[in-house]
Amino acid sequence: MQRLDDLARRLAIGGGLLASCTLVSIPCAVAQDSLFQESRPAMGTTVEILLYASSRGRAAELLEAAFEEIERVEAALSSYRPTSEINRINTAAAQAPVVTDPEVFDLIANALDVSRRSDGAFDITVGALVRAWGFFRADGRFP
Repeated sequence: MQRLDDLARRLAIGGGLLASCTLVSIPCAVAQDSLFQESRPAMGTTVEILLYASSRGRAAELLEAAFEEIERVEAALSSYRPTSEINRINTAAAQAPVVTDPEVFDLIANALDVSRRSDGAFDITVGALVRAWGFFRADGRFP
Protein backbone atom coordinates (compact mmCIF):
# COMPACT_ATOMS: atom_id res chain seq x y z
CA MET A 1 0.00 0.00 0.00
CA GLN A 2 2.68 2.48 1.00
CA ARG A 3 4.77 1.56 -2.06
CA LEU A 4 1.98 2.59 -4.48
CA ASP A 5 1.44 5.83 -2.60
CA ASP A 6 5.16 6.63 -2.67
CA LEU A 7 5.45 5.78 -6.36
CA ALA A 8 2.37 7.80 -7.27
CA ARG A 9 3.76 10.81 -5.40
CA ARG A 10 7.06 10.52 -7.23
CA LEU A 11 5.34 10.26 -10.60
CA ALA A 12 2.93 13.12 -9.88
CA ILE A 13 5.58 15.45 -8.52
CA GLY A 14 8.45 14.66 -10.88
CA GLY A 15 6.62 13.75 -14.04
CA GLY A 16 8.98 10.79 -14.23
CA LEU A 17 10.63 8.29 -12.02
CA LEU A 18 13.99 8.15 -10.34
CA ALA A 19 14.10 5.01 -8.25
CA SER A 20 16.02 5.12 -5.05
CA CYS A 21 16.89 2.72 -2.30
CA THR A 22 13.61 3.56 -0.59
CA LEU A 23 11.51 2.49 -3.59
CA VAL A 24 12.51 -1.14 -3.18
CA SER A 25 13.06 -0.93 0.59
CA ILE A 26 16.76 -1.78 0.40
CA PRO A 27 19.35 -0.21 2.67
CA CYS A 28 21.10 2.67 0.95
CA ALA A 29 24.64 2.26 -0.25
CA VAL A 30 27.85 3.26 1.45
CA ALA A 31 30.48 5.54 -0.08
CA GLN A 32 32.69 2.79 -1.59
CA ASP A 33 29.87 1.33 -3.71
CA SER A 34 29.80 1.89 -7.47
CA LEU A 35 27.08 3.62 -9.45
CA PHE A 36 24.99 1.45 -11.79
CA GLN A 37 22.31 2.53 -14.26
CA GLU A 38 19.65 0.84 -16.37
CA SER A 39 16.81 2.12 -18.54
CA ARG A 40 13.68 0.28 -19.69
CA PRO A 41 10.39 1.30 -21.26
CA ALA A 42 7.57 1.40 -18.70
CA MET A 43 4.52 3.48 -17.84
CA GLY A 44 4.44 5.12 -21.26
CA THR A 45 7.97 6.50 -20.93
CA THR A 46 11.54 5.43 -20.40
CA VAL A 47 12.33 4.68 -16.78
CA GLU A 48 15.93 5.16 -15.76
CA ILE A 49 17.20 3.85 -12.45
CA LEU A 50 20.50 4.90 -10.92
CA LEU A 51 21.72 3.07 -7.84
CA TYR A 52 24.82 2.35 -5.83
CA ALA A 53 25.78 -1.26 -5.13
CA SER A 54 28.81 -3.19 -3.99
CA SER A 55 28.98 -5.32 -7.17
CA ARG A 56 27.51 -5.70 -10.64
CA GLY A 57 25.66 -8.80 -9.45
CA ARG A 58 24.08 -6.97 -6.52
CA ALA A 59 23.19 -4.08 -8.81
CA ALA A 60 21.48 -6.50 -11.20
CA GLU A 61 19.42 -7.92 -8.31
CA LEU A 62 18.40 -4.47 -7.12
CA LEU A 63 17.58 -3.20 -10.61
CA GLU A 64 15.49 -6.28 -11.33
CA ALA A 65 13.58 -5.87 -8.04
CA ALA A 66 12.89 -2.21 -8.85
CA PHE A 67 11.71 -2.96 -12.39
CA GLU A 68 9.53 -5.82 -11.13
CA GLU A 69 7.84 -3.38 -8.73
CA ILE A 70 7.34 -0.87 -11.53
CA GLU A 71 5.77 -3.62 -13.65
CA ARG A 72 3.51 -4.67 -10.77
CA VAL A 73 2.31 -1.10 -10.30
CA GLU A 74 1.81 -0.58 -14.03
CA ALA A 75 -0.14 -3.84 -14.33
CA ALA A 76 -2.55 -2.59 -11.66
CA LEU A 77 -2.82 1.08 -12.60
CA SER A 78 -2.34 1.40 -16.36
CA SER A 79 -5.32 2.86 -18.19
CA TYR A 80 -3.81 1.43 -21.40
CA ARG A 81 -3.88 -2.21 -20.29
CA PRO A 82 -7.30 -3.84 -20.64
CA THR A 83 -6.40 -6.31 -17.86
CA SER A 84 -5.42 -3.66 -15.28
CA GLU A 85 -7.32 -3.18 -12.04
CA ILE A 86 -8.01 0.44 -12.99
CA ASN A 87 -9.64 -0.63 -16.28
CA ARG A 88 -11.69 -3.27 -14.44
CA ILE A 89 -12.91 -0.59 -12.02
CA ASN A 90 -13.65 1.90 -14.81
CA THR A 91 -15.57 -0.71 -16.81
CA ALA A 92 -17.62 -2.14 -13.94
CA ALA A 93 -18.27 1.00 -11.85
CA ALA A 94 -20.95 2.33 -14.20
CA GLN A 95 -23.09 -0.77 -13.55
CA ALA A 96 -22.57 -1.47 -9.85
CA PRO A 97 -20.32 -0.80 -6.86
CA VAL A 98 -16.86 -2.28 -7.34
CA VAL A 99 -14.67 -3.93 -4.73
CA THR A 100 -10.93 -3.57 -5.24
CA ASP A 101 -7.89 -4.49 -3.23
CA PRO A 102 -6.96 -2.18 -0.33
CA GLU A 103 -3.77 -0.94 -2.03
CA VAL A 104 -5.58 0.38 -5.11
CA PHE A 105 -8.47 1.69 -3.00
CA ASP A 106 -6.09 3.65 -0.76
CA LEU A 107 -4.25 5.08 -3.76
CA ILE A 108 -7.52 6.26 -5.34
CA ALA A 109 -8.70 7.72 -2.02
CA ASN A 110 -5.40 9.56 -1.58
CA ALA A 111 -5.48 10.86 -5.18
CA LEU A 112 -9.03 12.16 -4.69
CA ASP A 113 -7.89 13.86 -1.48
CA VAL A 114 -4.99 15.52 -3.32
CA SER A 115 -7.44 16.67 -5.99
CA ARG A 116 -9.68 18.20 -3.33
CA ARG A 117 -6.79 19.86 -1.49
CA SER A 118 -5.29 21.23 -4.74
CA ASP A 119 -8.66 22.65 -5.86
CA GLY A 120 -8.55 20.33 -8.87
CA ALA A 121 -5.02 21.16 -10.05
CA PHE A 122 -4.34 17.44 -9.75
CA ASP A 123 -7.37 15.45 -10.90
CA ILE A 124 -7.46 11.70 -11.51
CA THR A 125 -10.98 12.00 -12.97
CA VAL A 126 -9.80 14.02 -16.00
CA GLY A 127 -9.43 10.92 -18.24
CA ALA A 128 -12.85 11.19 -19.91
CA LEU A 129 -12.25 14.84 -20.74
CA VAL A 130 -8.74 14.15 -22.10
CA ARG A 131 -10.16 11.31 -24.22
CA ALA A 132 -13.02 13.51 -25.52
CA TRP A 133 -10.54 16.16 -26.69
CA GLY A 134 -8.41 13.49 -28.42
CA PHE A 135 -5.27 13.87 -26.35
CA PHE A 136 -4.80 10.11 -25.83
CA ARG A 137 -4.25 9.61 -29.56
CA ALA A 138 -2.38 12.88 -30.16
CA ASP A 139 -5.12 14.05 -32.52
CA GLY A 140 -6.49 16.93 -30.45
CA ARG A 141 -9.92 18.09 -31.60
CA PHE A 142 -13.04 19.82 -30.36
CA PRO A 143 -15.39 17.24 -28.86
